[in-house]
Amino acid sequence: MRRRLKRAPGFCGHYLYYKFPFTFGQVVLFEEMDQMLRFARNKLHRELMSWVTDGDRNAKAGFIRLYDARPGGSYANGLWSAEGAAGYDERFTALSKETEGPSVHPRKEPLP
Repeated sequence: MRRRLKRAPGFCGHYLYYKFPFTFGQVVLFEEMDQMLRFARNKLHRELMSWVTDGDRNAKAGFIRLYDARPGGSYANGLWSAEGAAGYDERFTALSKETEGPSVHPRKEPLP
């Protein structure tokens, strides 16, 4: 199935994770939602998901989350849009109780 995934139209990349002894998963990125949904309909994927969700014999739990990146919804260098955010930001984004985030590279005080 991995070979089919990597050749699927719109496939951008994937990340596998595993935590001993039984936790594993995969994050998969596609250019468009329809391309991902189309891949999920293939026979091998349906068979795998049927096996995983067959009571609690093969897995105790599972989830699928769909994230959709939309124009104007990106977060880059302190702005909720890539427009106007150019290159490197000198400060971390401020927390809710801060007026300004700390410097990414704090300056050391000169030694006396």
